[in-house]
Amino acid sequence: MLNNYEVPYSLKEIFSSFFHSKGANPGFLSEKGFTYRVSSGRGAIYTILLDIKKSKGVGEIICPNYSCKAIPRAIMKAGFTPIFVDVNESISIDPVQLKKAINPLTKAIIFYHPWGFEHSKEVVKIAKKNEIILIEDSAQAIGKKIGNWGDYSFFSFRTSKIIQVGSGGAIISKKRIELPFKKHQKIISLFNFLDLIFRKFYNWPKPRAIIEFFIEKGDNRQMGGFEETLLSKGLISLDKNIKKREHNYNELRKAISNSHHFKNILFNRPISPLYFAFLTDNKERVLYLFKKKGVSATAYYSHVNSDNFDFNFFGKEKSAFFSRKIINIPLHDGLSEKELNTIKEIIKDIDNGIK
Repeated sequence: MLNNYEVPYSLKEIFSSFFHSKGANPGFLSEKGFTYRVSSGRGAIYTILLDIKKSKGVGEIICPNYSCKAIPRAIMKAGFTPIFVDVNESISIDPVQLKKAINPLTKAIIFYHPWGFEHSKEVVKIAKKNEIILIEDSAQAIGKKIGNWGDYSFFSFRTSKIIQVGSGGAIISKKRIELPFKKHQKIISLFNFLDLIFRKFYNWPKPRAIIEFFIEKGDNRQMGGFEETLLSKGLISLDKNIKKREHNYNELRKAISNSHHFKNILFNRPISPLYFAFLTDNKERVLYLFKKKGVSATAYYSHVNSDNFDFNFFGKEKSAFFSRKIINIPLHDGLSEKELNTIKEIIKDIDNGIK
């Protein structure tokens, strides 16, 4: 099975990083601002929200109506109220609906770079004009082009992301975060170690989900030494890996462009493509055929936030459209040219076989 990601480290690197890791460095000053390494992407957004709560009090946080459920959950956990705003054709927050959602209770706006593609910069202008805190969600993207769009930015290094450490995250803030960070739990590093080894042989997401539910709670906790060691390794080859992902994306985009039943998404400029996402009117059938032919295919995201959480929302048409039609297939930097060509042939075969 060609999976949406693969663990990029050898068993030797995983064992060496676990048994010879040094203590983590939770915070330091980088060229983009104050940088903090934390235990997860969910922990990063939760920490940011706690910092806003400390200085501004509670209120409303605007976020996309089409995004990971972890975002509204973190907002609620921190004591805020999520307000959902529809997206546009590039899966950026709709600026017209965003302006309608802003009110005196608005404390911050969260936006993300969908599937590793640049979000519209209109959100930056709107936040600045209204003097609202802007949070840049870079969980699906990484690289030199991002990390300084907002007052805060955060990253995820969870298994399946562009840099994988099991679970881990980072925050970049324009000001120092004064909150105390909880000490890293060694049991989290142990489970991350076992999870990465397991996925070298069998790529099954259930163990990761179990770990997150019972142990990794997404709070303001430091990253562990094991995870930081792997992060350092991932950063070394980051630029090369992003170029390979861009190449793979362009090749698959060409394949989809010649299709009768698939459609490319009108993403903005690529930053660091995560998966190859496209649209189809035959989602369930296409998911089945890709998996049958040995290619991992997922419907990510297949939900609309305002349908899952009972809070105010401003538009859902585009969010619902994408949730009904989107499919993701692999484009990661570990794919060989032979594997990439295999995926292109499968796209052609499935397209020709759909009635």
